[in-house]
Amino acid sequence: MKISIPKPCNENWNEMTPQQQGAFCKVCAKVVVDFSSMSDEEVLRYFENKKEEKTCGRFRVSQLSPYEVKVNLQSVAAQRSFPKIFAASLFIFFSSFFCMQKRYR
Repeated sequence: MKISIPKPCNENWNEMTPQQQGAFCKVCAKVVVDFSSMSDEEVLRYFENKKEEKTCGRFRVSQLSPYEVKVNLQSVAAQRSFPKIFAASLFIFFSSFFCMQKRYR
């Protein structure tokens, strides 16, 4: 199962009222489920039981990451092509930077 959030909520988690399952958002008047402390199996089970419901949730970056960065650097280095090595390095750097920004929001 892939979890994606096409329109992430901008409300501050720390300003929400704590609830048993997560926190209550006063802006949208819904409980935001805290999936960040759940295992992948628990998240899957939750959504299997709530298939027809719209759910607001808080997730770890690793639970949302739809991208797998697979760059075979040995293959790129063997070709000794500076533009390819440079492009691969930039890709890895900006991918890591993007993930770190999401983690600390």
